Amino acid sequence: VHNGSALVAQLAANGRNGDVAALRRDAHMLKSNAASFGATELAELCAALEARTRSGDLADLANLANLADTVDRIALAFDGVRDALVPRG
Repeated sequence: VHNGSALVAQLAANGRNGDVAALRRDAHMLKSNAASFGATELAELCAALEARTRSGDLADLANLANLADTVDRIALAFDGVRDALVPRG
């Protein structure tokens, strides 16, 4: 959870830069971590992104706006998980 914010930012940067292999790796790592915490929505979003990057071509993601929307949804889901697991104060 503590490194998750950096990983989400890295995922977004890799998407903007078109680094499909790194995007897939980041999505896989977030998916695995989310699943281990029982954060099913986050895990499902990451699994979907990971699956869509398997071809190694961003054209399979339909368009960059769609990719940005997916990354935004992952970031929001992560924020919810972090807020639920990390005490404030």
